[in-house]
Amino acid sequence: MKTLCSMFVKDFKFYDSKNKVIVTIVLLTFFSCSKEKTKDYTLTGRVFGTTYKIVYLEGAKDYQTSLDSLFFLMNKSLSTYIPSSDISRINKGDSTVVVDDLFLEVFKNRKEFIGKPMVILILLLET
Repeated sequence: MKTLCSMFVKDFKFYDSKNKVIVTIVLLTFFSCSKEKTKDYTLTGRVFGTTYKIVYLEGAKDYQTSLDSLFFLMNKSLSTYIPSSDISRINKGDSTVVVDDLFLEVFKNRKEFIGKPMVILILLLET
């Protein structure tokens, strides 16, 4: 008794040019879509009075711009070294400051953060 596969193979004429084209298209489509292109990334910069270097391997995207944006928002809200940051303005007595969610989260959990400066960064990067 013939199986469906053996009947297909027997009846499929690979030497037929139309079939060669179909097989080639199917194979090219399969192999071109099979894996997302990845590469190694190294992100570096200066923030919070120091430098950082993050290396991740076989990444699909460069997150340098996203990371820089995150650090900008953190500085804008929480930096005591930047006179125009929200916290600096509040410390100077400016009652017109409208704080963001980041500031509120840190303020709400401030007792947990005392003596643990890295905890803030880890919590922010996880959300």
